Amino acid sequence: MRGQYVDDSDDDVDYSKGFFRTCPTWPSTLEKSLVDALHGMKDLRALCVIEAELGPSLFSEWLFEEMAEGDLLPELTSLELVWAEARQPVDALIPMLISRAGQGGVGINTVSSVVLGVRNGGDLRSDVLECMANLRQQGVRATLW
Repeated sequence: MRGQYVDDSDDDVDYSKGFFRTCPTWPSTLEKSLVDALHGMKDLRALCVIEAELGPSLFSEWLFEEMAEGDLLPELTSLELVWAEARQPVDALIPMLISRAGQGGVGINTVSSVVLGVRNGGDLRSDVLECMANLRQQGVRATLW
């Protein structure tokens, strides 16, 4: 694995709200750590990420752009993403889904199962719902969480 997480926090930190602690560089550190960890999992076929209610979003433009290229998780066939209710998915989500689960790109194993949702049953944006309907028409098992 290329990335490394260093815990320099105090012993009395409450980790129940998430694995990474808050610091001024948190979003970029979090994104880099997540992508570095995923680069070390070339054979991973199923990925399920459910965001914590508090803290920064795990789902960034950069993460989805990395995933769209197919170099990140090239064997992925099943994808489940659930974000916190207060957040909406970033715009790069839909192009990534089309790239990985839609028609697929050259050298990318097509994702055949996609589950998307909002914690606590929140509503999805209409463009995300439309994308999921299009994926179902292409034979992808696209369901809501």
